[in-house]
Amino acid sequence: MAKTSSFNYEIMRAFLFGEDTIKHQGLLLDEVRKHPVFFLSPGETLARDELHRRSVQKAFKYMDFRKTITNEQNFNASREARMRFSDHAGKDAGVQEEIFNSMFGSAIASMGTERHIKFLEEQAVGKTVGAFCLTEIAHGSNTKMVQTQAVYDKVNREYVLKTPNFEAAKCWAANLGNGNNCLTISFRLFMVA
Repeated sequence: MAKTSSFNYEIMRAFLFGEDTIKHQGLLLDEVRKHPVFFLSPGETLARDELHRRSVQKAFKYMDFRKTITNEQNFNASREARMRFSDHAGKDAGVQEEIFNSMFGSAIASMGTERHIKFLEEQAVGKTVGAFCLTEIAHGSNTKMVQTQAVYDKVNREYVLKTPNFEAAKCWAANLGNGNNCLTISFRLFMVA
């Protein structure tokens, strides 16, 4: 029946998405097919820890793909293709990759100093898997209402984190799991004279 139809889905697809986006989607799909981490064998089930480990691996592959297509000329096409990529690679990879870069990476890049650059470099090659911790029981993700405190201990030359009450407890950390080795955490800084 499809062969006798006068409707051409490729023309409609080009109209809806544009040729550049379709080209980028094709490149990404070809890349996904090259990496077995994106696929389970028929009937294969994985333990929770293995699913998480694979999710992190997929996120780093996704990050590599994203760097490749972001260097292309047409940013809108590459952005659309990245959104479609997560349909093929799995939502977990896209979410984790966004946390690596947009939350963890951006926090370090914008608020860190020269000595923190190593974390971004390690993240780029997969040595650092970062998480982002802001949310508290009382206020959700309202940064102006954070109650967790960091007090500098001059004797030990370190920060001591305190939650003054239950409402200040951190209740959700983005991307926190067995594979993480670095964390950005939001708190109020108290300097004792």
